[in-house]
Amino acid sequence: MSLMRTLTIAVALLGLTGFPALACDRIPPLAVALDELLPQATLPETNLAKIKDLRAQIKTLAATGKLRKARAAEEQAVLLLGGKVSPDLMKK
Repeated sequence: MSLMRTLTIAVALLGLTGFPALACDRIPPLAVALDELLPQATLPETNLAKIKDLRAQIKTLAATGKLRKARAAEEQAVLLLGGKVSPDLMKK
């Protein structure tokens, strides 16, 4: 195999595997903020129950690889807590 072909394959593999992993450093893990805010929340019981239900959905969706749906559930829960969600995180 020629040197140029080897380099081309190496660069292609790095692009497929290495670069997406680097981008993940900017995305917070699912529901971390939610888990930190929930114990301190002073909300009506109906809202707390809905947030806890959404938290369970996030866990299930993430475990089955449905990350976009998990992020959408996370967004709903954070908004119920009165927080703000970064729009660029919801694109991930």
